[in-house]
Amino acid sequence: MKNAALTTMLMFIMASVSSQTSFQKGYIIHKNNDSIPGLIKSIPYPEMTHHIFFKAGDGASEQQLTAGDIRSFGFENGIRFDAIQFTDAMDSNRVKNEFGKLILKGYYDLYVIHRESKNFYFLRSKADSGYFLFDDYYEALYAKAITGNFRGVLDFVARDCEKLRGQISRLRYSESALANFVNNLNECLAPGTSEISLHKSKPHAGLGIFAGGMVWGAGKPQFTGQIYFRLVSPQNNKRFSLNIGISYMEYNWRKFYTDFNFGGKITENEKAQYESIPLFFQYNFARGVVQPIIIGGLSAGKYKDVTTRSIKNTFGETITSVEKFDKFQISILAAVGVEIRVLKQLYFRAEFRHDVFMQRPNLGLSMAF
Repeated sequence: MKNAALTTMLMFIMASVSSQTSFQKGYIIHKNNDSIPGLIKSIPYPEMTHHIFFKAGDGASEQQLTAGDIRSFGFENGIRFDAIQFTDAMDSNRVKNEFGKLILKGYYDLYVIHRESKNFYFLRSKADSGYFLFDDYYEALYAKAITGNFRGVLDFVARDCEKLRGQISRLRYSESALANFVNNLNECLAPGTSEISLHKSKPHAGLGIFAGGMVWGAGKPQFTGQIYFRLVSPQNNKRFSLNIGISYMEYNWRKFYTDFNFGGKITENEKAQYESIPLFFQYNFARGVVQPIIIGGLSAGKYKDVTTRSIKNTFGETITSVEKFDKFQISILAAVGVEIRVLKQLYFRAEFRHDVFMQRPNLGLSMAF
């Protein structure tokens, strides 16, 4: 199990190094509209919102560029980002100048502004400065903190397209739904001007780690440790991940009782260990500081149980016996709990977990890369 954990860690480090040094063919467009071909470093979209790393060729030095330095950048596959200025209603109405990924061009241009937790959208035409679109925002315990504006804005810009206005109440807050609506809006306002540039976001593979436990009095510690690969599809739902990895669980009991048949006091110590490969999903119900979670799946592995029983009879003699069993086990894996963000990728987690048996509450730390 230790070798498997080490191998997993090495694979992750190698993948991280590889992703950090890879470049894709692309281009940048300066403020004067000069276009320069070159190579753009492959970094997550939320980072590209703030800056990119560009170099003119394989042997050239790379430079960091922001929305204040260039007008646009793009890739060979057609994905393009433009510098946009908007008022961020989710950040105290601050005016920001960032890169937005173009998903539709026409009478109205539509951009997605990538964030780690949730994407936002920006709609603009040549006749206005644009609209920052957002959905309802919920804080912990599902209290609505901010009411979304995207339906209200779309109802306003579609005021001359009565057929479209009837769709707004049922409109989903997603790339595909908004792109389809704005495309129809453009066809209504200026037929033949709309061009969709929608590209599906690739699934993101990363690493997850969890270590937690609890001490419930003398001789009653428990521990759970996991390291696993995570697969997240930003196109569908950033809060849902599919995971597979390795897990170690240790659980201890201590019981005291009297055997009246023999007139002796009995102490029982039981230690259970479960080394397994879990396959499970995790769903985070929110993306703020406090995030309720649910976990479900299966685990399979080696389950060991050792029970040591000591009997002290009325003559002061102690008799000790040991019972052991070792077997292959398949178990339902389920957990409910809450994660509290401590740092960007570090969370404090409290959970109730079932894996072979129902555990006592776990407290620990989790990380997602």
